Amino acid sequence: MANATVSPNLRALPTSPSPTQTLADDGVFDALKMILIGAPLNDILRSVALLIEAHSEGAVCSIFLLDEDGQHLRYAAAPKMSDEYRVATDGVSIGPHVGSCGAAAYLRQPVFVSDVLSHPHFANFKDLIVRTGMRASWSSPIMSHDGRVLGTFGMFYREVRQPGPAEIQLIDDASRIAGIAIERDRSKSALAVAFEKIKKSEAELRKATIGTSH
Repeated sequence: MANATVSPNLRALPTSPSPTQTLADDGVFDALKMILIGAPLNDILRSVALLIEAHSEGAVCSIFLLDEDGQHLRYAAAPKMSDEYRVATDGVSIGPHVGSCGAAAYLRQPVFVSDVLSHPHFANFKDLIVRTGMRASWSSPIMSHDGRVLGTFGMFYREVRQPGPAEIQLIDDASRIAGIAIERDRSKSALAVAFEKIKKSEAELRKATIGTSH
């Protein structure tokens, strides 16, 4: 796992409570089963977010997908995120100093910010943070098997805190499961597009053949 980028005040904080357990096998199995049976991608990613929230008290999780332009993040799942926060940050640009998710996607490595109100990455979101109560923001890029950024997995809390080893493992596990789901969905979509192109080409070929036979 890549070294995480942390805020300067992160190490000065006391270690936050770690989850009492890692991901339950049955929860992971359910998520993987959804992938195998071809469940809708957003349903799978929502289940992943809820699974992580269930293993870290007070966590609010989100999963962004990187837009086709490679420059913006769009929400795919954020089951417990406030509507105000979600609407205000949907479509956020990626960049080295853009929040935790935007920075994680740009830097291609985890970004853990323990106190968003005192961190320059969140200067443009300060009013939103005060209204919605978000204080800690941790994010990890979701990577494809060949090293492309697919999106980000984020965890948010309403108090200043840093991730413990077990929470970092949860983020890594969630990012990997989400990556499998996203890649499978995109492969399926690519196959469908290719199949439609083949059918169109065959139809055009038959039409041309009929035309030349008269």
